[in-house]
Amino acid sequence: MNFIVVEDNSIFNKEIQKIIDKYMFKNNYQYRIYSFLDYNEDCFKIMRDETIKNKIYIFDIECPSNNGIKMICDLRKFDIKSFVILISAYKKTYIEEVTEKPIQFLCFINKDQSFEEKLLVALEYGVTNIGYTNIIQVKKDGILYTIYTEDIETIYVKEEMVYIETKNVKIDVNKTLKDLFATLSSHFIYCHRSRIVNIYKIDKIDVQNRKLYLKNGSCYAISKRKLKPLLDKYKEIV
Repeated sequence: MNFIVVEDNSIFNKEIQKIIDKYMFKNNYQYRIYSFLDYNEDCFKIMRDETIKNKIYIFDIECPSNNGIKMICDLRKFDIKSFVILISAYKKTYIEEVTEKPIQFLCFINKDQSFEEKLLVALEYGVTNIGYTNIIQVKKDGILYTIYTEDIETIYVKEEMVYIETKNVKIDVNKTLKDLFATLSSHFIYCHRSRIVNIYKIDKIDVQNRKLYLKNGSCYAISKRKLKPLLDKYKEIV
């Protein structure tokens, strides 16, 4: 785990590092902290270094040469996965909850209001979830869509087109079912040669009629060959 801390107040910068140390030592995690007093060239090099994995950024909104919100916009041009925690002493209103699907930033924390407590909560979410932010990016009609794989309910073939479905989106992709399956975690399994389902989205399985029901109410057939491996996988989580 790698933390990139950018905070221009040297005393507060060290305080942030102490809170990270406190959390990581308590949980016996391996980690490294990269600390900066400004958004300088050394900071940019670390941000763009692809050999440094599992990054969590803690950005001060206001620094001498740049601000955290602009830095997130720049960061997302080449890194969509890393979590960002924004901090500031100047905003009166701020986001207290850690959002379920962090696209832009994980949370906003006011320095003056229960900072350590809120940072520890954000660290808990970031550290335990950073390995589960697998994404699929699909470009269609000039728009780049980012789909978090944990949101996917099913992927299937229909009329020679492959579709990805989440709760809110259905989009066709220029990839084969086999190629997509190779990029997915073990949470996904075939229920039929033309359909993949997210095991965590299944509500129940009707063994006698070889059908599965997703939590969204959808019902799909299970092929005879796929029934046993699907049941075995489903039993692991129920």
